[in-house]
Amino acid sequence: MTFANRVIILLIVTALQSQFFCTAYAKTLAYWNFDRTFLDMSGNGHDLRVAGNVFFNEDNPFKDKHKDKELDNCIIIQPDSHVSVADNFIGPGRNFTFELFFKTDAGRSGVLASTYSPPAVGVSSITGGWLMMLHADGRVSVSVFLFDFETRVELYSATGYNDGNWHHCAFTISESNYLKAYIDGEQFGEAFTYGISFARNPITIGGFYNDNTTSFSGSIDEVRLSEGVLDADNLLVETVSRIAEPWTLVLLAMTILLIVSRMIASEGCV
Repeated sequence: MTFANRVIILLIVTALQSQFFCTAYAKTLAYWNFDRTFLDMSGNGHDLRVAGNVFFNEDNPFKDKHKDKELDNCIIIQPDSHVSVADNFIGPGRNFTFELFFKTDAGRSGVLASTYSPPAVGVSSITGGWLMMLHADGRVSVSVFLFDFETRVELYSATGYNDGNWHHCAFTISESNYLKAYIDGEQFGEAFTYGISFARNPITIGGFYNDNTTSFSGSIDEVRLSEGVLDADNLLVETVSRIAEPWTLVLLAMTILLIVSRMIASEGCV
């Protein structure tokens, strides 16, 4: 086999990898796809427990990008309800990425996910942690509480994300306490937090674990917690959108066949 043909084969393999293996180079700590189960699909045992009225629905944020994919389920969270994992297994000094898809209608708001919890009645101190929230005007905010348990750093997106469509929200925190936040794969803010308070409250989806007065009313799906700071290209929304469409696969296959046939012909002429 000639050197030129070896180079061609290497290029083909590289192209195939870019089409089929668009995965994030980070360890998945927990992954809840809500395909009629509250189990942690990462295999790490961080299964969810339900408080209130949460049920499954055959709807999925990927359906517009996966025309041939069998639809998974999402969860619909009713007022005064949430799901939570038994503990918060992310501690200080760890890089991590948290992301989810959500959908709700105009005017609706609530807590998308949190480890923060409001102070109990008669207690003035707060508990630290982080908070992802959808506001009534459609803005999404990501907040982290600092070591003094009273100061918070907040990042806000533009308005209009409670429009009845699926949206993806994510944030990353580095071991150097740097926070970045994304909506639909686009970064909308970043800040140095100089010391995050990692509360041991449970990771809660759709509300606060001890207070449902601001719970989210809508649909949530594909929640993932990763160890490592993912960039925009490796978030779930981008990984899914980069899966090849059928016509691109056909074109790639035809190109490969043409190249291979020419390689065989050239080898026969040697």
